[in-house]
Amino acid sequence: MPATSGDAALEALGWDEGWSSALAELSDPALLPARVSRVDRGWCTVMTGADEARIALEHDGSTVAVGDWVAIGAGPTGDRIAGVLPRRHVFSRAADAKGRAAQVVAANLDTILVCDALDGRLSLRHLQRYLAMARESGATPVVLVTKSDAVSSEAVAEAVDAINAVADGARVVVVSSATGEGMDALAPYLVSGHTLALLGLSGVGKSTLVNLLAGADVLTTGAVRSDGSGRHTTTHRQLVPLPGGAMLIDTPGMRSLSPVVGEGRAPRP
Repeated sequence: MPATSGDAALEALGWDEGWSSALAELSDPALLPARVSRVDRGWCTVMTGADEARIALEHDGSTVAVGDWVAIGAGPTGDRIAGVLPRRHVFSRAADAKGRAAQVVAANLDTILVCDALDGRLSLRHLQRYLAMARESGATPVVLVTKSDAVSSEAVAEAVDAINAVADGARVVVVSSATGEGMDALAPYLVSGHTLALLGLSGVGKSTLVNLLAGADVLTTGAVRSDGSGRHTTTHRQLVPLPGGAMLIDTPGMRSLSPVVGEGRAPRP
């Protein structure tokens, strides 16, 4: 079972008095908190502050998202999710033309790193759409320009100028996972209890960046195809604890994006 809400390790996952109050509103002192780090078909992984646990989901589990805070209780065959605490700053993808329902991509975010790479054609159109969705979530958007080692310094400066023209004031950070260039600029976001999400097209280097920040190969990476498009090396969303105490959610590359208007802008207590 999870650690108590006063456990410092749980607080490092983002637990605070607001979440504690939300848990208390369920009026069941036997329920204990945990944070969802991964959702698979029929199961989810939760972080309890002390360890991790795998919990079976009822139905298809579509109401549980990576980043959620949940209340864990005892069930007839083991621990169960008794409730999902009200979300803050939700990043959602709208229903599409193929009939797929609206989907919560990640919940309870503080910062969204919108990624684009310099080793191919910079996609300002996708960047603008990601930024619009990031702002709709209520989290702070930051444009993360990756693979700066792949082009000249002049090309980097030209790309940054083009991005600033469409970023509407969002901070722009240029990094290289290969050389470590620019990584110090991410320090303000890599603090204990802070949750970030990486968003962008496949092939922009999100998984490589996660592995670099985590100091271990926690996610699979793959090469970009000869046509410049990325391979979908990330096939699921996962909350990865970083050495400094922050938490990072990598997401599969998404080409079809539409904002879910009014979703998830809950005020922080």
